[in-house]
Amino acid sequence: MAATDTLLNEYGSQLDGLLVASDPLSIGVMKGLAKHDVTAGKDVQLISYDDLEFASYLTPSLTSIWLPKVELGYAAVLHAETLVKFPRHWHVRNIIPGQFHYRETFNLD
Repeated sequence: MAATDTLLNEYGSQLDGLLVASDPLSIGVMKGLAKHDVTAGKDVQLISYDDLEFASYLTPSLTSIWLPKVELGYAAVLHAETLVKFPRHWHVRNIIPGQFHYRETFNLD
């Protein structure tokens, strides 16, 4: 919540949206926004990662990006293995497609 307070105090109405690292962290962000009478999806756009089950039950419901955890883990292990075997080739890039689950905290209009 302190980070949300800092952002709102510093940027105020200039702040259009927030991308939060995880759904559980987004709960704190939403609480911080409410403390300043700011509503996610109405006053500020809010997107998170994980798409945990509770995201759809929050009020307002949380827009979240789902990423395939098994594929992420597999890619991480392969990347770590590559780093061990070929330390000079550390610039490997993996693209793992996810899915946007649009809910009330993000307005497409």
